[in-house]
Amino acid sequence: MRGAGAAVPGGVHAFLRGHDRRVRPMRAAQAALRRMRPEGFDGRCACGLRQRTRAAICLFPLRGFAGRPINECLKLERRVAMADKRKTRQTQLDETLLQRALNLARRGVGQTTPNPAVGAVIARGDRILGQGYHRRAGEPHAEIEALRDAGGPVRGATLYVTLEPCSHFGRTPPCADAIIRAGIARVVFPLRDPDPRVRGRGERRLRAAGIQVERGLLRDEAIALNESFLFFHATGRPLVTCKWAVTLDGQAAAASGDSKWISNAASRRYVHDLRGRSDAVLCGIGTVLVDNPSLTARGAGCRGRQPIRVIADAALRTPLGANCIHAQPGGPTWFLTTRVAPASRVRQFEAAGCRVLRVPGRRAIIDFSRAIAALGEQGVQSIFVEGGPSVHAALIRAGLCDRVVAFVAPKVIGTPPGWRRTPVYGWGRDRMRDALGLVHVRIRHFDGDVCIEGDLPALAGVFRRL
Repeated sequence: MRGAGAAVPGGVHAFLRGHDRRVRPMRAAQAALRRMRPEGFDGRCACGLRQRTRAAICLFPLRGFAGRPINECLKLERRVAMADKRKTRQTQLDETLLQRALNLARRGVGQTTPNPAVGAVIARGDRILGQGYHRRAGEPHAEIEALRDAGGPVRGATLYVTLEPCSHFGRTPPCADAIIRAGIARVVFPLRDPDPRVRGRGERRLRAAGIQVERGLLRDEAIALNESFLFFHATGRPLVTCKWAVTLDGQAAAASGDSKWISNAASRRYVHDLRGRSDAVLCGIGTVLVDNPSLTARGAGCRGRQPIRVIADAALRTPLGANCIHAQPGGPTWFLTTRVAPASRVRQFEAAGCRVLRVPGRRAIIDFSRAIAALGEQGVQSIFVEGGPSVHAALIRAGLCDRVVAFVAPKVIGTPPGWRRTPVYGWGRDRMRDALGLVHVRIRHFDGDVCIEGDLPALAGVFRRL
């Protein structure tokens, strides 16, 4: 081998001519390889060597075949292309069956709290053996329902389930153990369960038993199905949605205080559906005194479940005959109050069947950070807030508003001079560039009303980290 400074015999030009004689056949070999590549070959495995013999060596493939004879390399490429096609078909089948499990899980939305809504499908190839979903807390989980629905041996089959199988004893035994005993060979699910009692333990138990586990397919759809459950266990507090309705000129009520109704009947039906999906509906004492709301969930989409009615009333000024206490069908009524509330009033509300939670506050103003935490300690995972403007402002100021649902009606109400009633009162920004922006904005139309839903950026960040 020449030293670093050795002269090239015949000079540089002769060396370049020799280099050209070597490069041209290599380029011809590249063209030959391209012609030999099978369908699906990605073009990244050509080494550029002459094919004088069948023993020519492939040096630079990116598939990991370096050091093999070229003809063997091409055979392997064909096998990889075939495997890719098979993998694509399997992924499509997995998506179809996991989507079926998600559709099953939606039947339990709003009925399973404090558990998530989960669906499961057991299949061998494209043949479904069993399926099921979790109906209510305390009843069998989706995996057990699917195993029972199969009604026979499922050894070697694949289980598609919308959340990581549980691995702990609660009201029911661990699903992971039942899956192992049934002989399931493969489990496909979108994401891990953030509940500290599970959080990867179910997956690890399945893997330790020799079961093939695949995670991540249809992840976004699975998050959307159980947002409040996932958020609650990821952050330790309920997911808070603030809802309001305004006219085209931005008014949440007329000058008299009247607000029935800004939105139309179709919009209100959707609101009842949102109430029915929530664990609690919250409003302030001002809304109770002006509107006397029932805070119940009515309509076909509610399926009998009623949220807890929560009233933020620092001094317990709510009339004992208010609709939020007596309207039926309705959920239990809880009051968030402070030490300013007289003990005699507390006893009166408790005698009426209400629950009174004392939370810290200053000058008869509730500390909503402590109030929301107190509701979370009682197992409330989602809160639907319906005003008034000062409650919305307090939640936004404390960084507790996670989502906004705003209805805009095609009406103009106007205001007297110097008077304005907006849906957020007591909080604001001086510059438009500092306005609170929403992400993942969704727009719906309800017979002329426009509903704008959006998430605060912090909420999106929580779901990204799951």
